[in-house]
Amino acid sequence: MVYFGEYRGKIDGQGRLVVPAKLRAVLCDGPERLVYVVRGFEKCLILFSEKSWAEESARLGQLPLTRSKARAFSRFFFSGVYQSKMDKQGRILIPAPLLNHAGITDRVVVAGVGSKVEVWNEDTWNGYYAETAPLASEIADQLDFG
Repeated sequence: MVYFGEYRGKIDGQGRLVVPAKLRAVLCDGPERLVYVVRGFEKCLILFSEKSWAEESARLGQLPLTRSKARAFSRFFFSGVYQSKMDKQGRILIPAPLLNHAGITDRVVVAGVGSKVEVWNEDTWNGYYAETAPLASEIADQLDFG
């Protein structure tokens, strides 16, 4: 599954996010309508579908326990996972510690970024985008696309 698009929204007073309609069906790919919310990098959150979460957690579960950096990353990543069930209105609950990690209090950007969906504080996203957009060509030159 490839996620794409940029959507603007907000978190309600109970910590719920209305998932954009175009992303709901692909994020809810299991019978339980579960979405996994994870601490991300650059102060954002990552949303995984059930299938994507199973694949990603299995891959990350292969990190060697004998390596301190692997243990540190596993602690960061897995300890912050929250399993949220999407309700009939397309909302998921995001707990306060995850909202705090991303600096989210109200306005958000939900961005499809290939294999995952990210949720950003709107101001943080705007700043990140303003900083990286002018460098997109240069960044692409440095990546190996095969």
